[in-house]
Amino acid sequence: MFKHRKRYTKEEMAEYDAKLKEMHFEKGDLPAMIIAGILTFIPMMLVVLGVMVFIIWLFFLRS
Repeated sequence: MFKHRKRYTKEEMAEYDAKLKEMHFEKGDLPAMIIAGILTFIPMMLVVLGVMVFIIWLFFLRS
């Protein structure tokens, strides 16, 4: 039912780290990643906040 995660050896992890250190980002990559993260997480955070405010209003502030 659930697939088990692959266990990586220390050699595979060292090889991955070496590839990551060799990777060079372009000029606009960091701002693009930040904007993508904001567009991904902010809407869901607003939904969760809205649900919490609604529950507080429902239990405590409704007259």
